[in-house]
This record gives sequence, C-alpha cells and structure tokens, in this order.
Amino acid sequence: MPPTPLFPVVETRDVVYGHALRRDGPAPEVMALELDLYAPDAPTPPGGRPAVMLAFGGAFHRGSRQDDAFADEQGRTSTAMAEYCRRLAARGFVAASVSYRLAQLRPEAGPTQAMAPGAANLDRIQVVRGMLGLPPTTPEEMHAAIEGAIDDVTAAYRFLAGAARRYGIDPSRIVIGGFSAGARLTISAALTHDVDPAGVVCLSAAAPERFAQDHRAAGGARFPALLVTSDDDLPAIREGAPRLHGALVEAGFDARWVVVPDHGHFYPAEARIEGGETGVLWDEILAFLDRVVGLPAAPAEARETA
Repeated sequence: MPPTPLFPVVETRDVVYGHALRRDGPAPEVMALELDLYAPDAPTPPGGRPAVMLAFGGAFHRGSRQDDAFADEQGRTSTAMAEYCRRLAARGFVAASVSYRLAQLRPEAGPTQAMAPGAANLDRIQVVRGMLGLPPTTPEEMHAAIEGAIDDVTAAYRFLAGAARRYGIDPSRIVIGGFSAGARLTISAALTHDVDPAGVVCLSAAAPERFAQDHRAAGGARFPALLVTSDDDLPAIREGAPRLHGALVEAGFDARWVVVPDHGHFYPAEARIEGGETGVLWDEILAFLDRVVGLPAAPAEARETA
C-alpha cells in the first residue's frame, strides 16, 4: 500500500526545461524538453525544500515521464517514476519527473561525450525495439541516442538548479536518479557532464566503471549513491552494477548497493530488500534521502496525531 501522505500535492505539468534537436524527419527539428513538477501544497520553508529529479525507464525507447510502470511475465510490476514523485511530494520534497529524447527520435548530442562509441549493450534494447515494431539498431545509433539523452537530463538538472527560487527548491539539495535507462542517464550525467547533485538513486542500472575512475581523476565532487538491483535483473545490470559500485567505492564515493530478492527487472516501491538498513525499498530510499539532504518536517497536524 502507498504511504499515507503528509502533504497534499500540487502537480504542474509540461514545464519546458530546454530545447534540443531531433533527426527522425526529413530535416533536423527543434523540440521542447519537458518535465512534470510535484510539490507539497504548503508554504516553502526558509532556504527552500530538498528536491528529487527522476528519469523514467524503458530501454531508451519507451515509457514516459507520466508512466513507466512495466510488468514481466510473472506479473511483477514496477512503480512508475511519476508515482515516486507524487509520494516524495506528499512527504515534503519538490519532485520532478523528466522527459528526454527517445532513441527513435534520433537525438543529436552535444560535444560532451560520455561513452566510447559502440559501448552500449544492445541485448534488451533489441528486444524492446522488436516489441515496438522497430528494426534492429546499431551500436553507433545507440551511442548517439544515449549521449543525446544524457545531455537532456543534464539540462533538466541545470534548469531546476537555476530556477530553484521559483520552485521553492534548495539548489544545494537536489538528488537525481531514475529507473533502468533513466538511472543510467542520471548517474552518467553526474559522473561525466559536470552535474553536481546532492546524491543519486540508481534503480536497476549500471554505467561503465571508468566513469567513476575518470570522475575522480578529474577532481569531481563525490556524491552519495544508492544502487538497487534485483537478484534476477537483466544480465548486463546484474554484472555491471556490482562493478560500478566497487569502482565508486574505490574512487572515494559513499556508495551503497542493495538487492531486491525474488524479482526480475521490474519491482515495486514496497519490495523487500537485502543489504540495506530498512528492509523495504521505499523506506531505504527515504533513509538515503534523509542522510544526504534531510527529510522535510511534517506538518504540525501530522506531528500532533503521530
């Protein structure tokens, strides 16, 4: 069951955070990049509220900022990033669910490159393309698509930090993260694109270990990170997440890794976890947020009835 809300939530849809090029038509076209904002319906405390920015999953081809809840063959369903945002806003955070350019839009990336060409694992991507009736893609096409999407979530973070006063956000307390492809994008942005979050929540994703090594060599700030995988996750994630965790720890990051048992790639916020402090994924996320940015104070009436 979802947690009892402490605050009523106000949703602001279709906030334009930037513009970027898509190349899926006869000529390149500029498109708006948008996010949905979720905020407590309550006065902003002095200094602003902590914020969480989440990017949806879907193998870089499907899902949306409103809905990326998927189910596997056993009926095990993930919790959408939009639902996480609603819960976080009801707990006192400002939360943003962000869109980015999907691979079939053939995004044009900027000059900052995170990945080596051809480094993307295509196993799950080809399966999802088949589900969508799309032909197989190439490593070169996916390299460009992922680079463009990293640029997008980078722009979303910078927009929120720059518009912090407008939205009642403390710019020093913005945590970023996401699920699957969205988690891959946000942790890659934090490690390679001069993004400086207060922390990263990475649900079922991995990134090359060299990102952590290069970040340390460049003198980048070490942010806390919470990595979550399931015991039957996608093979590339099962293998890559522990390596990324080890590389982060070796590079001096406060990185923690927990496992969701008895699930595949999709699991709900209420899933049981092993290796954490709380035993439940949602509680573990809140504990992580409390440690890195602090949990917002509950309304007076909620404290009185507690």
